Amino acid sequence: MLKGIAIILMVFDHIDWGEGVHTYIQSFHMPLFFIVSGYLFKERGFIDTVKIKAKKLMLPYYVFLFVYLPIKYIFHLLWEEAFDLVAIFKAMFLFPTDNINMPIGTSLWFLPCMFIASVAYSFLSRYSNKTRIISIAAISIFGAVYSAYDLPMLPFALEPACVALLFMEIGHQAKKINYKNQNIILFTVLGLAVHCTLAFLNIGSVDMRSARYHIFPLFVICACVGTAAYYLLVSSVKNEKIINVLSWFGRNSMSFLCTNKFFIIVTNALFYKIIKPDINRIPWMLCNIPIFIIALSLCVLFDVIATKTKLKKLIGLQ
Repeated sequence: MLKGIAIILMVFDHIDWGEGVHTYIQSFHMPLFFIVSGYLFKERGFIDTVKIKAKKLMLPYYVFLFVYLPIKYIFHLLWEEAFDLVAIFKAMFLFPTDNINMPIGTSLWFLPCMFIASVAYSFLSRYSNKTRIISIAAISIFGAVYSAYDLPMLPFALEPACVALLFMEIGHQAKKINYKNQNIILFTVLGLAVHCTLAFLNIGSVDMRSARYHIFPLFVICACVGTAAYYLLVSSVKNEKIINVLSWFGRNSMSFLCTNKFFIIVTNALFYKIIKPDINRIPWMLCNIPIFIIALSLCVLFDVIATKTKLKKLIGLQ
């Protein structure tokens, strides 16, 4: 359910709602995925981890990139966008965090980042808790310090992966918390209020993809408080339909991550081409509502179709 909320927020955030909305969502929704991954971490052989994660993460990464490559070229012809094939291949194989040159699916940077972090965490899990924690602390500090300077992004999404390791360890340690379902409404409201406050106390919007954290300790605390607050929120949900819907989005988050940007671009272009809203009379934020609904619906439709075909093996759904 947590993943379901985060993936819906990701699609929502990829439509321009203004800096305030972007700042709030970015403050926790990507770290949430790594925290959940650490919480659900299962020890297995290192080689087995590499094989499983390569199949579930890197296979869909390259499948979608090569699907989007010719589509990007078509967009280049239609809209006269920049199309530097060398820069695009460099982004695809070396720098997935290069938002400018990645073919359409800019959200795909998350997959190699999660792959690197998961493999590294599996390797470090072979050692004692103390050794693992110290190692992860050192790696995350390196990532935070490196990002604080105007230096070139590291290849293979290594820079955000350094910090992702920290969130995975936080999630892993969270399993030891003896949580009791008492005063859940009160703590949920307080948690959401504190998280919202912390999100806007930072210097500006953060972004794990570009390793922009501003005040790093505040970013980490805010992400953890936000994740905990939404965990309490979903824990309080009793309606079976809401539980099923959010759980479905969470289980199928891979296809939403891989397709949302494409459907948003197409929906946005068709909406303004066909409907041609009078932007002088209709606020642009109202125009975003149908764009979000249609784009999200197309993602759902794609997922439903994909899960019923052999395509699901190529996009990490099986």
